[in-house]
Amino acid sequence: MIAAVHGQVQAIRSEGRGDAKVHFRCGPVTLELTLPLGMSRELSIGEDCELHTYLHFASQADVLRLYAFTSGLARDLFTMLISASGIGPAVALNLLDLGAGGLVAAIRDADEKTLTKVSGVGPKLAKKVILELGEKVAKEFSGFGLEGHSMQAAAVGAGRQEASPVEDAIQAVIALGFPRPRAEAALAEVRRDYDGEETVQLIRKMLSRLSG
Repeated sequence: MIAAVHGQVQAIRSEGRGDAKVHFRCGPVTLELTLPLGMSRELSIGEDCELHTYLHFASQADVLRLYAFTSGLARDLFTMLISASGIGPAVALNLLDLGAGGLVAAIRDADEKTLTKVSGVGPKLAKKVILELGEKVAKEFSGFGLEGHSMQAAAVGAGRQEASPVEDAIQAVIALGFPRPRAEAALAEVRRDYDGEETVQLIRKMLSRLSG
């Protein structure tokens, strides 16, 4: 794996989507790197810098592409995102435009509203990201994404009553394609041995019952 490259930015070209192409000279070689659009705006032509990279091979299209990021945290998040079902590199780059800290906070705190603001991420995919990666993100990136997030959450919640965690869990399972009667039956089974009020845990346990 190519973990990082050090060199000079030669050209930056936006693709009009969620990414940009950067020509990056490393000695006698000029590489074409694909960056999240927001991160490409942090660079200047002629600048010497180090970029953290991930070499990705798409077997379906027979394409080898070198993705680059301005921080190791962003690169590690990208690697984790594309490990989840339904998330390809393009969607992962779009998600990273939330900022590494903002993305960590959104996944860890099950903030579907923030995730669905990203191009290519609907409610169903947002729920899958939270269910598949929530615990992993909380464990591996604890401490990131906290600054400003609690204030933002308080502002969003001001003036409205919070929905019940149980109802949120039922609605999430319904959104994944299960009829309400089955969702409620699964919840009743879960409640026999779990009396917590954590929405993500309720959803996971309900889905475990439904898939079983």
